Amino acid sequence: MKKIALALSFIFILSLELFAGEQIPEDFTPQKLSTFIAYLIDNGEYARAKTELDRLQSYYPNWLTLEKYFVTFFYLSYRAGNYRDILLYNWASDSNSQRLYVIDSYLKSNNPYAASKLLPSTLGDEFFAEAFRRRKIYIDIVENFYKGESNIGTEDESKRELYSFASKIILEKKSPAFGAAMGIIPGMGYFYAGQSGTGIVALTIIGLGSAITVGAHQNGLEPLALLSGLATFFFYGGSIYGGYRETVKYNDSLQQRLLFNMEKELSLERDLDDVYINFGIKSNVR
Repeated sequence: MKKIALALSFIFILSLELFAGEQIPEDFTPQKLSTFIAYLIDNGEYARAKTELDRLQSYYPNWLTLEKYFVTFFYLSYRAGNYRDILLYNWASDSNSQRLYVIDSYLKSNNPYAASKLLPSTLGDEFFAEAFRRRKIYIDIVENFYKGESNIGTEDESKRELYSFASKIILEKKSPAFGAAMGIIPGMGYFYAGQSGTGIVALTIIGLGSAITVGAHQNGLEPLALLSGLATFFFYGGSIYGGYRETVKYNDSLQQRLLFNMEKELSLERDLDDVYINFGIKSNVR
């Protein structure tokens, strides 16, 4: 009886779903949905466009090709900053358009090593060959930045200015370990990281704390000497750690300047727009 009841329940639910499928509102035709999605994308409403894309795929699962669906989905996810959504998908390795989004998602996730592994040995047509070539330049420069190697190849004469800028940025990098070591001298770690104002404050506080501690001890004020000594030791430790932390922040700011310049010079996001226009749901992105 239980099996019969379960079967009847399943048939009943299925019939409801089929009935619901027949009652799709007239405004939800695939043509109107895709037009609305394109409109939302043109206006930067990527989250809402993603909802409508899911609706389109749910109502008409065979209306979009897999390539068109994934390119549109990847474009929306990338524009919304949801790079993890792209990286978690089982994308088609034979699709250069999808590969481009995955590579750039790794780059946005600060994983140039994983991105470099996806650069194809066969670059495809002229558009993709050029797009992958520019990403190779991007990855090479980022890896040099991480290694601290400023001697970047200049085999591409058209990018000589970019290589020169990147080399200068890399030469400006500082060692966080040395910043911490400089912090042993009160405030000097901050000076090394370019935070001279903070360095002066740290030097003054530690100097005054040390003077108070010594003076209190010499005058037999042991409780005061203990309190000021502990406070001074706390600030002294902060000076060492602060030298390290501020040097890391300094290097991070250099990296952001480098990435911003490269994205502007190499026009990586324009490639993604072009891929979407050519292979996704039709729209006028720019």
